[in-house]
Amino acid sequence: MKTIITLIVVLVVAGAGYLIWDNQRTKDLAVEASPTVSPSPTASPEGTPTAAASPTKTPSPTATPQNAIVTYTDSGFSPKVTTIKTGATVTFRNQSSGMFWPASGPHPAHTAYDGTSLSLHCTNKTATTFDACVGIAASQTYSFKFTKIGTWNYHDHLHSSLTGSVIVQ
Repeated sequence: MKTIITLIVVLVVAGAGYLIWDNQRTKDLAVEASPTVSPSPTASPEGTPTAAASPTKTPSPTATPQNAIVTYTDSGFSPKVTTIKTGATVTFRNQSSGMFWPASGPHPAHTAYDGTSLSLHCTNKTATTFDACVGIAASQTYSFKFTKIGTWNYHDHLHSSLTGSVIVQ
């Protein structure tokens, strides 16, 4: 009798775990299908880790610049090159098995976007610093609003060979 109860408990726990996993996987697939998002009135300050919001398409071409999502997996960033308009926000979404740390190039200085080094801008973080300054956990995001025109190379500070670029027009 004790064995039957234990077996039932194990099956219930396994079933619940599968339902939670499948629900999260379905949400992840829905977000990947919509690579651009409109600004959210409840968005967090630029440059801070946040939970991913549900994207919605911008209703008209005269609206504010469209934002973009870059997905990070164990293989690297996708897409590797993202083109946006000035004032748009890029959200880096961690779908890897571990942490990642998106930061302006070059590694390890992180000086390209704002001209200050990692040791300076991470101790006095501002919205103008394209550097998460910390590892971002799996399923979390880091967002940054690009206000400078140019091509901005970036990398994962924890795995510096994984790189990408944001082209701001």
